[in-house]
Amino acid sequence: MDLVGSCGTGHAVIYSITFDVEEALMEAEVVLVSAMAKRHEAITDWIAPHLKDGQIVCFSAGNCASITLKKKRGDKKVIVGEM
Repeated sequence: MDLVGSCGTGHAVIYSITFDVEEALMEAEVVLVSAMAKRHEAITDWIAPHLKDGQIVCFSAGNCASITLKKKRGDKKVIVGEM
């Protein structure tokens, strides 16, 4: 995939497309959750068990979802934020 934007251009390789959340998060460095705010809690329930130390999760647009995920991530050292 070729990316073009105001911040620069580049090339990205899509290594995998899957519906399996565990597989999708297994080697992810950054997770961008782009969903309606009313779905954030269900998404945090879905992804929290599969997150690993060092991963970054960003919600766009955020509606306090980072707080919800922080409560569910347990002792995992995951960086969580919102746009």
